[in-house]
Amino acid sequence: MKRDLPYKSGDGLSDYERSRCLLDLHLPGNSHDFPTLVWFHGGGLQDGSKEANANVHEHLTANGIAVASANYRLSPGVSYPAYIEDAAAAVAWVLDRVESHGGDPGCVPVSGQMVVHSTIRAERGIQGYVQIVDGAAPIHHARDDAPPFLNITGDGDNEGRSDENRRFVEALCEAGHGDAVFVEIEGRDHCGVIDGVGRPGDRVAELMVEFIGRS
Repeated sequence: MKRDLPYKSGDGLSDYERSRCLLDLHLPGNSHDFPTLVWFHGGGLQDGSKEANANVHEHLTANGIAVASANYRLSPGVSYPAYIEDAAAAVAWVLDRVESHGGDPGCVPVSGQMVVHSTIRAERGIQGYVQIVDGAAPIHHARDDAPPFLNITGDGDNEGRSDENRRFVEALCEAGHGDAVFVEIEGRDHCGVIDGVGRPGDRVAELMVEFIGRS
């Protein structure tokens, strides 16, 4: 594994960017022809680190998939659109530098927010229960030429989370997208959706490996 690789550079970076805009590159045993997943940790845009979800990193690399696990700037140190700018820079860095020939890009939101994120709504002074869809919402960008999507939630997930993800996949299909799937995992809450990855027979792990392998 290669740790703390800076995915942003230049004289204009703040100290906070230099300390947070780093990623760890987890490499599989095979030396070439491996797909690569850029992984962003959870934490509501307010906490968390690239070291989280080690079970995911280990399971995917054991199945021949490289993982670039990225940190990004957090609220309240920054506000929207800094989170998206960091994520875009991390993805661009990986596409430009990782030696991978594993196929086209694919996205795997795990219990993601498909409307405007609750932290961004709070930055705008909007109550958390008010659902907003604008340029900061993934569903706003549904289009026919988007990468393949596998959206996963738990049936005991945060309120409304399954509905958001189901509607996002429906929006992609309505736009003419041909490769978008929503799966709700039985018996999983918000954190439990991803916690089982690495355990024998875990359904989320099986779905991720199968999806990434064909994307």
